[in-house]
Amino acid sequence: MPFSADLLPTALQEFVYDEADRMPAPVSFVAVSVLVALGSVIGASCGIKPKQKDDWLIVPNLWGGIVAPPTSKKSPAIDSGMRPLNFLINKARESYESDLKSHEKDKMLYKSKLEGLEADLKSASKTSSKNKPQKTREELAELICQERENEPMPPCLRRYKTNDCTVPKLGELECANPNGILVLRDELIGLLAGLDKEGKEEDRAFYLEGFNGTGSYDTDRIMRGSLFIKNHCLSVFGGIQPDKLIAYLEQAYSGLGNDGLLQRFQMLVYPDSIEWQYRDRYPNREAANVVFDIFKKLSETDFIEFGAYPTDEYNKRPYFRFSLDAQAFYVDWTHKLNTQTIPNEENTVIQQHLGKYERLLPALALIFHLIDCASIGQANGFGVSLEAIQRAARWCEYLETHARRVYGLIDGMGMRPALTLSKKIEALIKRTAKTDETPENWLKDGFTLRDVRRKQWQHLKDDNAIEKALTVLADNYWIVPNDTHNSKNGGRPTTRYFISQKLKTSIPPTAKTDETQKMNNFSEKTAQKIGFGSFGSTHLGDFENLENDSLILTKNELDDDFKTPIDPNDKKA
Repeated sequence: MPFSADLLPTALQEFVYDEADRMPAPVSFVAVSVLVALGSVIGASCGIKPKQKDDWLIVPNLWGGIVAPPTSKKSPAIDSGMRPLNFLINKARESYESDLKSHEKDKMLYKSKLEGLEADLKSASKTSSKNKPQKTREELAELICQERENEPMPPCLRRYKTNDCTVPKLGELECANPNGILVLRDELIGLLAGLDKEGKEEDRAFYLEGFNGTGSYDTDRIMRGSLFIKNHCLSVFGGIQPDKLIAYLEQAYSGLGNDGLLQRFQMLVYPDSIEWQYRDRYPNREAANVVFDIFKKLSETDFIEFGAYPTDEYNKRPYFRFSLDAQAFYVDWTHKLNTQTIPNEENTVIQQHLGKYERLLPALALIFHLIDCASIGQANGFGVSLEAIQRAARWCEYLETHARRVYGLIDGMGMRPALTLSKKIEALIKRTAKTDETPENWLKDGFTLRDVRRKQWQHLKDDNAIEKALTVLADNYWIVPNDTHNSKNGGRPTTRYFISQKLKTSIPPTAKTDETQKMNNFSEKTAQKIGFGSFGSTHLGDFENLENDSLILTKNELDDDFKTPIDPNDKKA
């Protein structure tokens, strides 16, 4: 599903499209970066109650990311989307430095006054009780106690994001910044892999609970003491390469449990790459200033001015509700989601992902509504508008297509070993046809599972993966299995796999002038010609360009691969 301008409020459109176009990069890269950044600025400062009577409340912190290969402008796009947030960060630092100077002056005055009172008390204690009655000394002591209560506190730097932070320190940052904080990682895989490590279960739980953004969090440690986080509200964003995401998914979903960590990354986009073009023009400063101003207003505003319900004994933060027509839209939308979309979805992982859209839709609708309010400087109607929730619904539809592409990598993981082995066989046929050699007689005498295992090729290092690869290749007529007995007394048969004669004649030899050139990717045309249709499907399309280093080999690498001797004493079946 292509990205369309109506996914963005008018106030953001020019900025987002201008930033993306000048790189160039997919518009969705900048769009999700801006929205996650703005959601983190609003954070726990206000929320929305999606139902008219119920107290269920959602705050608009978001988790998201950009999935794309290297050199696809992920980092520049993230930097562009975070530029309005960096504008706030710079303003906060300037304010902090100014407050720090004032604090130093106040601290000196406080210290001087306190020392004077303490000196008076000390002098009074040395004087005869006839000259300094007890009441005077008690009054001085009381003044000293009162003055100590007025000790000026050092200013607190408002933090909006962190790039590298331990969980204990992240908790301290949240204590000082009750609206929440954004964890921004250039490579998300570092964060995800770190939370998967043994001994990091508490850190993982900390992040999982911070996704909701509405609760508090208490920690008690002997060494670090006690810590109370009033609003445990985390936003997370970053980039991730597809091959690294595949490796993570393969490990994460091969285990016994799934706690929904990845499903929380609802603002996750995986668009097609765009054609690079050289562009050099001035940025649209006017459009950027509009967005900067929106960020500034939403970081400072009293949301009551924008139509929020005030706090009371039951509500610790201002909150919004939908307008009447928006409420009717929400009821229809959530009814369809829970009675049709999710129940009819066969993929359980996508079911879990879609289940979190009940939170995503109101959160996005609130962000869009507040953007409109900040643009006009006042409340935009009564409640979150129909336009805002309809735009949020379009985002959910758009993001679902990207989620399916991301989770489709899980379905294709079983094909990856087969793709790897197919590349090796293709390369072997090309090289052998050119040199008239048959290394280890694979072309003439076939090969066994053990032969493949001994090569220790990437994705083909364990018997389970090799068996899957051999099954796929056999099902698609690349190889023909044949069971043979190793001795006259019978015993367990050994399966040898013979490369299809049709395949041998379908793959052209490598030209003599290409000895040092890397082998071409396996073409869809060749796959169709020999009847290997599966490898031309979208299942493996995402893998074709991900791991060229392991799938496309030079001649020297092929020599090493196929001339490695096999240990005859290796009896492992």
